[in-house]
Amino acid sequence: MDKIGIAITEKRPKDIEGLAEYEKLTHCAMVARARVGEVFYAVPSNFRCALARFNLGLQKRVDTFKSSVVKYLISHGHAKDEEVARMCLESKGQLKEGNKYLTYFPMAKRPLPPNVVICIGTPVEMMDLVHKMTKETGEIVRGSMSGVSAMCGEATVIPLITEKPNLSLGCCGTRKHGRLKENELILGIPIKGRYGSYGLCED
Repeated sequence: MDKIGIAITEKRPKDIEGLAEYEKLTHCAMVARARVGEVFYAVPSNFRCALARFNLGLQKRVDTFKSSVVKYLISHGHAKDEEVARMCLESKGQLKEGNKYLTYFPMAKRPLPPNVVICIGTPVEMMDLVHKMTKETGEIVRGSMSGVSAMCGEATVIPLITEKPNLSLGCCGTRKHGRLKENELILGIPIKGRYGSYGLCED
């Protein structure tokens, strides 16, 4: 199982290299790069995916931006009409808007404390991790999933908002840009709250 940490800060992280200004990647592609050992930070202008910018609060959610994201969902076959698209957007919740630095890293290299840890593994590996969580907390792990915006909405935003782990099946973006294999699932674990104190994200 691979564990990728994401730290969200208002200040530029020290001694960490940022993506070049010209680099435009999806959130899931950034997770994929960290998965193979890279440590870096990204600023809002590095995010090419409108869904990630919307979910992570990287762009002001003015009406024109909301409308463009709704149209994106419909045009890509993620929602049958505008009403459903808006319901889909609101279902995951969104992080507070603001200028942020998102630092991505494999947990084995951890240069600073993460806000959320994204675990990627097979169903058997996930079963063992979920069992460990239930053993420690007595709570079942739930999965809020839609098959769209999995890495940004389901594995990053939902855990940060709810302060509870969230299991995701992935989406077309994570399979393509995030290099998620057919036999792999995603689990986002928030560090804030009770789950961060059990060492469940430790290697």
